[in-house]
Amino acid sequence: MNRDHEQITRLVGQPSEGLNVEIKTWLDPRSPEGSAKLVKAMFALRNRNGGFLLIGFDDTSRQPDPYPFDVDTDTLYHP
Repeated sequence: MNRDHEQITRLVGQPSEGLNVEIKTWLDPRSPEGSAKLVKAMFALRNRNGGFLLIGFDDTSRQPDPYPFDVDTDTLYHP
């Protein structure tokens, strides 16, 4: 298994926020508020020379949130 894949599997299995890991609940990048949160999180990671942004986890409980949108994730979060 690829080292990056192992790290991602570990992060999703046991999410933990840190300097290089941002955890966010589901956010809608189509809305101004969602876009702002997404950009802010990406800049925070860029300022730490990279990292991981986990979307779809409750910030407090670290448990997966149910997906609330009617559009699939590949379409909604496509660059």
